[in-house]
Parts: sequence; C-alpha cells; structure tokens
Amino acid sequence: MTDSIPVAVVDVTSILVAQLISIVGASQVSTDLTLRELYSHDVFYRPDCTTKIVISPRSSKELAAVVAATTIAGFDIHVRGGGMSYTDAYTPLRADSVMIDMTAMNRVLEVNETDMYVTVEAGCTWAELNTTLESKGLRTPFWGPLSGLYSTIGGGLSQNNAFFGSGTWGTTSESLTSLKVVLADGSIIDTGSASTQGGRPFYRFYGPDMTGLFTGDAGAMGVKAEATFRLIDRPKESGFLSFAFESSEDSAAAMSALSRAGVGAEVFGFDPGLTAIAMSRGNWSDNLKAVGDIAKAQKSIVAGVREAAKTVVAGKSIVRRQEFSLHLVCDGRSEAAVNADLDLARTIAANHQGKEIDNSIAKVIRAAPFGPVDSMLGPNGERWVPTHGIVAHSDAPKVWHEMYALFAANAEQMDTHEVTFGFLTCTLASNGFLIEPVMVWPDELYPMHRHYVRAEHLDGAPVFADNPDARAFVTEMRQKLIKIFSKYHAVHFQVGKAYPYREHRKEALWSLIETLKASVDPTGKINPGCLGLKPKKTQ
Repeated sequence: MTDSIPVAVVDVTSILVAQLISIVGASQVSTDLTLRELYSHDVFYRPDCTTKIVISPRSSKELAAVVAATTIAGFDIHVRGGGMSYTDAYTPLRADSVMIDMTAMNRVLEVNETDMYVTVEAGCTWAELNTTLESKGLRTPFWGPLSGLYSTIGGGLSQNNAFFGSGTWGTTSESLTSLKVVLADGSIIDTGSASTQGGRPFYRFYGPDMTGLFTGDAGAMGVKAEATFRLIDRPKESGFLSFAFESSEDSAAAMSALSRAGVGAEVFGFDPGLTAIAMSRGNWSDNLKAVGDIAKAQKSIVAGVREAAKTVVAGKSIVRRQEFSLHLVCDGRSEAAVNADLDLARTIAANHQGKEIDNSIAKVIRAAPFGPVDSMLGPNGERWVPTHGIVAHSDAPKVWHEMYALFAANAEQMDTHEVTFGFLTCTLASNGFLIEPVMVWPDELYPMHRHYVRAEHLDGAPVFADNPDARAFVTEMRQKLIKIFSKYHAVHFQVGKAYPYREHRKEALWSLIETLKASVDPTGKINPGCLGLKPKKTQ
C-alpha cells in the first residue's frame, strides 16, 4: 500500500494579505479581529460573518491595484466610508471578503475657481469639503447630510443623501459633474467631460450619462475613487423661519407648497414624537458651540449676543410644544432677496394654518451643520433606526396617515417592546417629499455605536441587554413601513440590501441592469447582494 502524500493547504488569506501589503504598506492593512468586527456591521445590521481583511488605500492608483488583487484572489470587496448606513449597504455576505476603508483617501484635490468645480477623493467627508470651500467663499449646491462629520463623499454618491441645500438643489448626485471609478478588474474610468482624451471634469453631460450609472448604485457597479462637483458662490445672506401646525396634513401641505415655490434651501419638519425624542436628549440650545456660532454669524457683537440669548430662551419653550413643527432656511445674495423669500414663506404657511414660532431649531442646525452623531442612539442610549421613502407631493399626506395608522394598530406590541417612534420630513427640490419614520428601543449596542457616539452621551446611560425580540419586532415594522412606501411607488436612498429595488423594477430595465453589472463586474465581487443583484456562486 502506497502511503498518501500530504497535500499542502494553501492559505489564500495570508497570500492576499502579503499582496495587499506590497501595494499599500503594512500600516494600511489589518487583520485585527476588533477592527474587522467594527467594520463589518452598520447602524442596524450585524451579519453572521466578519470580513477577513480591512485595507485603507491612499490613492486611486493604490485603490485600483487593491481591487484587482482582491478579485483575482476570489474575495468579495465591500467598500466603507463613514459607516453611517442602516440598510445593510456594505456588510459582508461571507468571510472571504475584504473591507476597503476609504477614509485615508480624503484629500480635496482641486478647487477650480475659474471653471467652478471641485474634485475630491471619495473618502473625504462633507465636513472637510465644506471647511475647505468656506474659506474661498464657495460651496457645492448640495453640501452634505446631517451626518457629514463622518459621512463621506463616495458613500453619499453610492447611497444618495439629502439635507443641506436639498430644498433648492436636490440630492448629492444632482450637483455631480464627473466620477473616477475603479472597476472590478482594476481598470479606471472617468465619466462626464473628463472621459474625453485630456478633458477636464467640468461638465457632466456628453452622450449617454455614464456618471449616473455609478450614483445611487449602492456601490455595486464599481468603487468610486474621485468625484467632481459644481461650485456656486456661497450665499451672502440667510434667514430662518419655523412654524407649528395642528395636524400632519397641514404640515405636509405647507411643506409641499414651500417646495413648489422654491423658497427654502432646507425645508424640514418634525412630528411631536420626534420632537420629544430630540428634546429629551437635551435642549437644542444647550449645544454651546452652535449658540456660539450663531453669535459669530451676526454682523455685530451686540446683534450676536442678542441672537444667541434669544436662542437659549426660546429653546426652553420649544420643548413644551406638541405641534408638528416645520423649519426652513432661505439663502440669497442680499438681505432684501432673503426677506422676500421669508415673507412668501410666511404667507404660504399661514394659508395652511401654520403659526410662526421661534426659529431656534433652524438656526442651530445651520450654525453647526455637521455635529456629533450622538443621535444614532436614543436619548437614553437606546438603539435607533430610521426607514425612509421619497414620494410625490400628492401622496405625502396619505403615506404619513397610513404610517400613523400602522403604529396605532401595533400600539400594544410597541408598548411591550418599549418602542417609540417619530417622523422627520424634508423636501427635495420642487418635486420630492421625503418621509422618515424613526424607531427607538432598548437593546444592546454594537461596537460602532461606542466608536462614534461621544463618551459624554454614553456616560450614565443605561446599559441594555441583547433584546432580540424587540429587534425582531422593529425589523417587522420596518418591512410594513416599506410596504406602505411601495404602495405609493416611493423611491429610496441607501438601497443597500434592505429596500425592494429588484422586486419593483420592470423586467426590461432589470435585464439591462444585470447586463451592465456583468460588464463592469463579471464575477460579481463588488458589493455583492446590493440592489437585489444576486451574488455569484463561489467556486
């Protein structure tokens, strides 16, 4: 009998780690379990598997080489910016995966004040970009989400997002002119006018809009390396208004009318539930930095002190309000232009039974736009998760009403699991109405919560045990909320693996999407599972 010859076991992971180190250096590659676990979950989803490698490339060239080496090795690639997803957008499906941490690619590469565009690396945060442009008196039209202290440009383009500037200018992608994207084989493409030999990224449209293919794609079509946005002069003046309404119907009608009139750079609202959640975290005016920024924004020391004092005093009365609140910021070239918009907004709100209240909330949010992300937890350290949809103006009141009815029908279970809820609403240019129900419940925190939420917010807060029953109920409620959105043909940002994109596409379009995916990522290794694109079977 012939003795069997032992077959050497090839450690594919170790080989890939060595290759990646040769590309980016040992300091940029990690197999540390704590870091891998931190990078393998998002705000809500925590998968059963953990990525094997975390890597942080520092340039487009390094990124391209990393992508090529990883896909050749048969590993999946997931791409993480600030990690603010709550839709399973970058979490791994299997252990043989590499998590690309984009935050080392964080430079503002060019601010072209003559041709009015700015190019940034995809790992740059919205806060970093805003600071760079502020010193030059410039701004991108859309200039970031509330989580912009950590949220990255690439993440915003992959998921789409809204808030600052979106009342006038729409979403992230609507301010975009060009992208530099790494495809699955490591090749690099430029879109828009930059796709011309020797061209610059100043304009988006020339032939088919290939830039759009890589926006809102949940990262499934390629890895964004660089992005270029239009620039505008920073508004010289801003004005602030807040209103209260007795019903969601009146609030929604007023928001839609303001949106159609185009008077608000940001138009957003809270229902009484979200107001209660927000205020119980601490008075809005307790944010001393924001109050200080309000004072500095005024044209004189006296005016600054007066405005800051008004904010502190008014904040205490806002806490007691139970109405639906609506807030807006008007930007303009002159005080007269802003005042004209404010007067029109007052007329519109009054026509829908709105009463003007102190504008402290609008002021504080604009004065400190990219604050800490403590709000990813409830006021007492509870878990938090939103669900959202964008609907047509005519459908917004009906959607809001049905969601209230859903929560009412499940009141007993809500009480059993100690789940509270509230609504954020905002407008997108003249034709989109975003509704975002938020749920808060007692549950064990994930590593990322402790990583991002400030220690002072956690100090003294209750420590909750793992609460799978409540989490399962919240998951079930999210699906019911999504079903209501689907009834009204809502669209969603942050599609990830959570929203039913595939299920609702017409077959001809879905066939085209699959064909495009197969072209840019033949083995299905880039962010598998997102957009409803089925992962390829591992050989």
